Amino acid sequence: MMGIKRILLVDDEEMFLKSLKEGLDSFSDIFMTDICFTVDEAIMKIKKNIYDLVITDIRMPYKSGIDLILYLKKHSYKGKTVVMSAYNNEIDVEKIQSFGIVEVISKPFKLDWFIEKLKKILFEEKESLVNFDSIDLLTVLQIINIEKKSLIIRINCNGEEGFVYTKDGEIIQAEFSGYIGKKALLELIYKKNADISLLGYKNQKVKKTIDTPFNELIFNIVKDLDEKRDSQENEKGKDEDKGGNNKQEDGNMFEDIFKEMEAIGGFVAAGIYDGTGKILGSTTTTKNITFEEVGDNAIKLYKAAREVCSKMGIGTTNFIETHTEDYTFIHTCIVPGKAAMGVLLKRNANIGMVRFHMKKSAEVLQPKFQ
Repeated sequence: MMGIKRILLVDDEEMFLKSLKEGLDSFSDIFMTDICFTVDEAIMKIKKNIYDLVITDIRMPYKSGIDLILYLKKHSYKGKTVVMSAYNNEIDVEKIQSFGIVEVISKPFKLDWFIEKLKKILFEEKESLVNFDSIDLLTVLQIINIEKKSLIIRINCNGEEGFVYTKDGEIIQAEFSGYIGKKALLELIYKKNADISLLGYKNQKVKKTIDTPFNELIFNIVKDLDEKRDSQENEKGKDEDKGGNNKQEDGNMFEDIFKEMEAIGGFVAAGIYDGTGKILGSTTTTKNITFEEVGDNAIKLYKAAREVCSKMGIGTTNFIETHTEDYTFIHTCIVPGKAAMGVLLKRNANIGMVRFHMKKSAEVLQPKFQ
């Protein structure tokens, strides 16, 4: 028998929310429903009650869905979270889901469909891919860009405060530890486990020192983070005994590469395999998909693609993509005949970012297999 689940609905559209609550109240043997029209009101409810599910609109005036998500993170919320939006064609659904949101629902919707969706979310034990604890400043900035918000973001790092300013979702200024602009932004993004708060502009004039478009800026930041990690790994390698456990070192190297892939919205699984297709290392976010049989077939696909390119007289290829209705599989060669990497993604994932990481990872791994 299903127990009664407590739900909190948050949306600034009062008529829509009252109508939705009225429909859910018809299922009072399954759902106990509270509604709030502002994030502040929702926070007050959350302080007093324990909710199995919080459903929030992503775009609201003043404080929005991101504010509520950050509050839930800070207070170790253990329930599930769903985002509603009438703008799904304008937002990166896969990116939002990768932040720990179990579902992104498009408005408007039919009540019967919504009831069945809630039953699946609450009673079929669907797990989030990422815990709220994974939300860092980079994640917050990406959500703000999706929402096109103008905000001041305050970051507290062990008592030292920094600020990032956005206008219509674009980053225009950053201040931290005597630095301003891109240098301050990089320093803040390097910080781990920082306390993040969102503030309004309050008519404050902000001098614009960052004019790089958001996507280009984030791409460069991720590249800088990769180079910093590689530099740290190289320094560490100089101090280690060269005759150590190579298998363990390989595992650590693969783990670092997979960790970066897993942070990309829409990531499903990845594997590194030798020239025969034997799996050397793999990771997956779902129990339904493994890389045990992928390597051999990916090598065959790669060889077929190279043969086609050769017969067409258009050169050789070290990179192939295969698309289905729901997924994209990307294969890249690390060292011909010796090692390769494959990544499986949801269809609308950030493929450009994955390609960049795969190219970077292949360069890191090449010396090992040559």
